[in-house]
Amino acid sequence: MPPDLHVIRLWCFRLLALLGIPLLLFAGLEGGLRLIRFGHPTAFFALWPASLTNLCVDNPRFGWRFFPSSLAPEPRTFAFPESKRAGTLRIFVLGESAALGDPDPKFGFPPMLKALLRERFPRRHFEVVNLSMVAINSHVIRLIAQECAGKQGDVWVIYMGNNEVIGPFGSGTIFGSQAPPLALVRAHLAVKATRVGQLLDTAVQRAQGEKQARPEWRGMEMFLEQRVRRDDPRTARVYDHFQHNLADILEAGRRAGVRILLCTVGTNLKDCQPFASLHRPDLTGAPLAEWEAAYQGGAREEAQGRFAEALAAYQQAAGIDAHYAELQFRMGRCHLALGQQTEARPFFQQARDDDALQFRTGTRLNEIIRQSAAAHSGSGARLVDVEELMARRSPQGVPGGEFFYEHVHLTPEGNYLIAQALAEEIAAAFTLDRADGGLGTAAPPETPKAETGSIPAGRKETGGGWLTQAECLQQLGFNESSRYDCLSTVLDRIKRPPFSGQSNHAAQVQNIETELRRLRPAIKPAQLKRAIPHLREIVSRHPEDPDLRKNLAGLLELVSDFAGAEAEWRAIIQVLPHAAPAYFNLAGMLEHQQRPEEALGCLAECLQRNPEFPPAHERLGLLLAERDRFAEAIPHLKATLRLKPNAIDVRLSLAQILVRQGQRSQAAKQFQEVLRLDPSNAEAKRLLDATLSR
Repeated sequence: MPPDLHVIRLWCFRLLALLGIPLLLFAGLEGGLRLIRFGHPTAFFALWPASLTNLCVDNPRFGWRFFPSSLAPEPRTFAFPESKRAGTLRIFVLGESAALGDPDPKFGFPPMLKALLRERFPRRHFEVVNLSMVAINSHVIRLIAQECAGKQGDVWVIYMGNNEVIGPFGSGTIFGSQAPPLALVRAHLAVKATRVGQLLDTAVQRAQGEKQARPEWRGMEMFLEQRVRRDDPRTARVYDHFQHNLADILEAGRRAGVRILLCTVGTNLKDCQPFASLHRPDLTGAPLAEWEAAYQGGAREEAQGRFAEALAAYQQAAGIDAHYAELQFRMGRCHLALGQQTEARPFFQQARDDDALQFRTGTRLNEIIRQSAAAHSGSGARLVDVEELMARRSPQGVPGGEFFYEHVHLTPEGNYLIAQALAEEIAAAFTLDRADGGLGTAAPPETPKAETGSIPAGRKETGGGWLTQAECLQQLGFNESSRYDCLSTVLDRIKRPPFSGQSNHAAQVQNIETELRRLRPAIKPAQLKRAIPHLREIVSRHPEDPDLRKNLAGLLELVSDFAGAEAEWRAIIQVLPHAAPAYFNLAGMLEHQQRPEEALGCLAECLQRNPEFPPAHERLGLLLAERDRFAEAIPHLKATLRLKPNAIDVRLSLAQILVRQGQRSQAAKQFQEVLRLDPSNAEAKRLLDATLSR
């Protein structure tokens, strides 16, 4: 045998031993774990077998791949047939909380889009499936899109960018490594998709759990210490990751043959002050004192309404340090006050981009979106320039409170603006008015010049025949009580950091409270009862729409028609048979009607569908305890505390049950934990003393 061939074979054997044996061991362990059903599926979609067809449904554990399980958001509950019926236009919406429709997804732009299309084209059938999730970013959306490629979609709507910095693998994230190389990100996600990866993750979490409490979701407040400068090298990697992820999403859509409506992301520029401002690192001593003097002088002039003088002082400060976000915001505000709208907008944009707490899509991300749409325009991608559209529609040319509740989440007006723009693009791309019920495809429209946004020359921004905003909201069952509920949610949110640190926070709170007082008559039972017949009529025309039924069920519950609400939740379960929250709400209606045994059964059904659903564990444990079924109640209350360790009321209930069961030492530990969480809790102290004195 020639020596060189012998050497080659020797090195091949060594390489096989080095790589092949570990791979075989990994495959064997992976197979064994799957055989014993360890772990959980990590795909976004799951299949729910039904009597006639398989339904594609959400996987509530999908987020565990990207977040600690206690912090992981869940997809919004959805279900659609695996096989699309003839003539259906299937639209997937991918994005984050703004695309989801926060604060109430029943009234976001996806359901508005569906209402616009079905009322304009009544002979067509439309499926608008909202696949958006809270707190995710392009790393997550890329994987969702790749799964969508096999789900017979016709249109993908992409509205993402707000969470790139603070979401998974961002430069300001709290969920793990900050802006690691893209190859490491994808390798990490690939490993966590395996059962072996989940086993390692479980071992790490258990080891950490012995040293620290299980974290709980606290919203934007969790990121207060994650301040990142605009020029941080890690953020440059975030932009690069976004561009690569977006390219992969567009390529997946091209291969699937779908039309992609790629949206720039609108943000509140005029009425959302920066959350955090940072000076340049080398600004100290006398220059910093000079900057501060100029800035404070400008603030005094602005407070007196002398905007030209204030602007001059701010410009002096900008000559020393121009990237202090609050300074840029104040300069923009002065320009607006002076009627200089064109000059104002760049300052507001700069303030957003320099914000050290990046909860908003900035200029660079929107540039990437525009460039990506242009690069893929020949393969089905189409730009919907929401940012520019909002600027054109804003009274002063700078988007603000007319379109946003706070920083990025859309008011009904903002949602309608986006929904109508999307509807017009879809109507232009497909032949929707064919009398035979078929679904044709129009020739791709010409790509407009960048300065005109996404709307081609000659096409109106408000097409004839579309529902007006008021009509669209009416079709969704949105009324003054709905607006009251949304504003109440927003008020609770902005009372906490980082909103409470904004300099105009008091005015924001006062404005919402004033509006809530105006709307308060709408939530009185008599007014709610008047809204029910109209909503019933809409439900009768679209009985398959779970959002309409959820809205009706909520109204019926508010007027104490629990039997009516029960009927709606049972109808929702027919459409969403996998939905744990639907069973939970049905159990509540049964409790109101004094049918506790049926409620217990519904809660058990809820936990079969999602064993990690804390409200169901809590309610089931308390219901069982009320019936002196303590041995059955304790595991459910402990499960609640495993998922929500800071739930003080649950911990008190568990402790009192343990006392009745004679487990005083265990009860004392629970009381002590309550006092650790809330040292002023008088009831826990009294019960602990009583327990220890026996």
